[in-house]
Amino acid sequence: MRLHLFRVVACAGIAATVGFAESLVYDFNNFKEGPIEGQHEWNVYDMVKDSSGLSVMDGVGTRGVPGDKALVLQQSDESIRCVTGEPLRWLPGRTLKAEFDFRLGAAAGNPRLNAPVMTFMVGNPLLSEKARWQVGIEMRPDGDWQFTGAMPDKADARVYGENLLIRSDSGVSLSEWFRFKLVVKKLAEPDAFETRAEISDTQGKVVKTLKFGSETKDKITKAMWSLPRVHVGFRVNRSQQGIAVIDNLSLTATD
Repeated sequence: MRLHLFRVVACAGIAATVGFAESLVYDFNNFKEGPIEGQHEWNVYDMVKDSSGLSVMDGVGTRGVPGDKALVLQQSDESIRCVTGEPLRWLPGRTLKAEFDFRLGAAAGNPRLNAPVMTFMVGNPLLSEKARWQVGIEMRPDGDWQFTGAMPDKADARVYGENLLIRSDSGVSLSEWFRFKLVVKKLAEPDAFETRAEISDTQGKVVKTLKFGSETKDKITKAMWSLPRVHVGFRVNRSQQGIAVIDNLSLTATD
């Protein structure tokens, strides 16, 4: 079920350096309200009639004033993902860092099984299954949250409701703003990475950290290590619960 809590906005990117960008910043304020598809080189896959589950809305960014836009993730009848049009160079020895502000919204009640609320992905230009990783937050049936991903090894951790969002028994609950950070170093050794993801509050206090191993040597790991350039994006589907609001997305790749 969709939560029409407020309206959300998409992002305008600012790229630094010549050629393939070494850094990108999206604050979404220069985007039009509505689906992010086709805006500022962002693409949505696969093509569907309704991609409003990945939309930009006004007044819902971190400042909460008119003109302050953000990207809103909510349930979609089809599994769709939005992808940055511009890549970052990501050769062996380089470190990818992705950061953004986020807040979560949830209606009353709990799912019967863990269900996604916010899914962030890195990978090839299509973020296709053959070359992508993901990490995100799921809603648990017991009222808490699950911070989980596979990059390439699987890792997850429980986040108590009081540390993220305590869901109400009635009406809609909306969290405070938090900060997400992902750091992935592609090592010189083939198919090897050092990866960690972190959630912190606005004061910089760490809520939860995931550290991913690099023992998995499957086709996806090999494809990720072989990517000369990397894209990022978000995914929603029919099992999506609540909403996630994304603002101030910054991406860097450094030696």
